[in-house]
Amino acid sequence: MATAMGVVQPGAAGLGWGAGTLRRHAPCYAIQGHFAWLQTGRWFERELLVVPRIRVQSLTVRQSWWMVRTGLAHVRVILRRGDGDYQVDLRYVPLAVGDALYRWYIGN
Repeated sequence: MATAMGVVQPGAAGLGWGAGTLRRHAPCYAIQGHFAWLQTGRWFERELLVVPRIRVQSLTVRQSWWMVRTGLAHVRVILRRGDGDYQVDLRYVPLAVGDALYRWYIGN
């Protein structure tokens, strides 16, 4: 089952899109099978990553005590890239997004 929130990107046709609206500057994600599409950006820069699950070294979902009230969390994904790693931060996403990405990462 495909789960997603955010903006449809070219090549992402066929994904099931979940309910919810995101602001233009908000991070978004999509999941289909063993791949996740992660979009982040700051100011005038956007980054769209297509991530195979096998490249993910770690995925953490953190929620500070003041984020509990709003139901938001931060998701950090560490990816294997060549001989090093690459860090992707999805900040202030709904906790349901973090939980969905974590379930995808552990294979459920």
